[in-house]
Amino acid sequence: MRIPLPKAKRYLARKVIYGGKEYGLSTVELNAGRIILQPFEKETPSTVYVDGVIIVEEEGESGFVLLQDV
Repeated sequence: MRIPLPKAKRYLARKVIYGGKEYGLSTVELNAGRIILQPFEKETPSTVYVDGVIIVEEEGESGFVLLQDV
């Protein structure tokens, strides 16, 4: 099932799939058109938690990022 994610700049998920690789508990940050993926260290305010998997896909030259919770 695909669930739309609330709009945010930073997400924390149990599993992140990005660039064909799977990462455990990690944060995904969208900052000025860049995707920053980091292992979880500490919780910060305004981080959206996803109790599941986020798939991060960059589409085309526009820099559009598709985040899916599956």
